[in-house]
Amino acid sequence: MEGGATGRLHIVVFPWLAFGHMLPFLELSKSLAKLGHRITYVSTPKNLSRLPPNPSPNITFVALPSQAESTTDVPADAVPHLKKAFDALQSPFARLLRDYSPDWVLLDFASHWAPDVASDLGIPCAYFSVFPSVLLAVMSSLDAPDMDFNRFTSPPDWVTFPTKVAFLPFETHQLQFILRPNESGVSDAHRVFHTIRGCRALLVRGCREFEAEWLAPLAGLYGTQVVPVGFLPPEEMEEDRKKHDLAWLDRQSPKSVVYVAFGSEFLPSADQLRELALGLEECGLPFFWALRDAPLPEGFEDRTRGRGFVCRTWVPQMRILGHKSIRGFVTHGGWSSVIEGLYFGLPLVLFPISVAQNLLARMIGEKGLGAEVPRGMADGSVTSGEVAETVRLVMVGEGGEGIRGRAWEMKGLFGDGALHGRYVEELVKFLRDDKSGESLSVGAASA
Repeated sequence: MEGGATGRLHIVVFPWLAFGHMLPFLELSKSLAKLGHRITYVSTPKNLSRLPPNPSPNITFVALPSQAESTTDVPADAVPHLKKAFDALQSPFARLLRDYSPDWVLLDFASHWAPDVASDLGIPCAYFSVFPSVLLAVMSSLDAPDMDFNRFTSPPDWVTFPTKVAFLPFETHQLQFILRPNESGVSDAHRVFHTIRGCRALLVRGCREFEAEWLAPLAGLYGTQVVPVGFLPPEEMEEDRKKHDLAWLDRQSPKSVVYVAFGSEFLPSADQLRELALGLEECGLPFFWALRDAPLPEGFEDRTRGRGFVCRTWVPQMRILGHKSIRGFVTHGGWSSVIEGLYFGLPLVLFPISVAQNLLARMIGEKGLGAEVPRGMADGSVTSGEVAETVRLVMVGEGGEGIRGRAWEMKGLFGDGALHGRYVEELVKFLRDDKSGESLSVGAASA
């Protein structure tokens, strides 16, 4: 082990095989590497080849031999099989830890076996949550027997601050899939809670200045130390500007275009996608839609030609969000997308799809930074009229002035590199001081 009281640390990071996880782990790695620490970033060969160019000599990418690749390579119903393949990485990962003998290992939710592997070698682990504290706080109740899913349609009993953050009735069925063992033989809930219990600390991609009310109870809920690490917004690489032609956006007026994207892992259902498209058509505003190979209503692109642009090729999201023509962001509400949108002070129209996105959308709405598209309480259905009305409200409506103003104010917080740099410095202090296993009070960076 390399890390002394002031020397550089050697940290192995091991994210789950999804880009919504790999990229935040990479951003944390880059932040730690800038402070002089040695990072070994571990994944599978194909995933590593898709990551942005290595920005630091302090980061080494190591590929474990495996047939497991990214969630983008398999349909959603095959992801449990990918988790089974991921579990087969246990032996090569153990060999890597024996060979490298790092000071710390930073783990993701899927590697429930990794804390035991590291413990056998005397290497401490920390769990890095790429999800916001609101999800961790609300979902802590899942680690209990005799689960009544209806309880999740109201805020948790332990909440002492005003909030209505909870699941809608049609969303509770998603919780059952989290608790149920899948084709991998292990439930997602077991993966999360077993991994956290085996780790020395819980690292959260967030900061007290934004989510103090949800961060504060986490230590008690999980019985472990909680260390916020800042938002870790991705940097726009100079190569991104050179590689990607955004001529259509360049021709639009400043602050006029609605950007629409649903991330790399999730898509609305076919019915929802149709209503979203028709709602964009009905709202009358210019839009730039980053869309994978998914069908749109017949004639949609012809009818909206000139006013809208459907981009079927990948462009870095920060490159689009930072464009002078972008006025607001229609998003699934993934944490990375929310961070990137608010980094540029953009108001949000939220259409959540997964468990984490549901809760985050409610929190963002409560903070007055966006509005969620209304959904049918029983089935999650949506209409084009509701899409159009919500988009117009957030982007140009008189009733959305407060949302636009508050989102712009958030640019100062989400784009505060010095603040988030101090959070990473506090993380390093924790990693140095807590290797012995003694409790440490982490006074994360203040403004």
